[in-house]
Amino acid sequence: MILPLLSSKQRGPFVTIELRDVRAERFRLESRGSFGMFLIHVLLPVHDNNKRRFDRDQFAAIRNELTKKFGGVTPFVRSPAVGLWKDEADQVSAGEVVMFEVMSPELDQEWRASYRRRLAQLFRQDELLIWAAKVTKL
Repeated sequence: MILPLLSSKQRGPFVTIELRDVRAERFRLESRGSFGMFLIHVLLPVHDNNKRRFDRDQFAAIRNELTKKFGGVTPFVRSPAVGLWKDEADQVSAGEVVMFEVMSPELDQEWRASYRRRLAQLFRQDELLIWAAKVTKL
């Protein structure tokens, strides 16, 4: 049985709200393995700096690597997003990007840094974006 974190009691014209023990609820969620997952996003360019499209096999290889490491992946490759950024001369550049999303119970910073460097070299980029957010798996 899941207890609500908040409960209320009617006392005359006032309502009193009591906060339940949040730590106990967090422990319950953690013990069931549903709290503290990391949602990791990897953004990759669709084209190189000369506007040549990267080969689909490169994206398939990334999909396979992430599936092997994390047990699954969600690639968002059918409708690329447009990324915008300013260069050193304050000029705005644009490029299409695709995103790969994985979930992991832990965040391996060494793997992430090494993987980002390898992908940046493979996709001929000065920098690639990889980020993670802590999420609760429902």
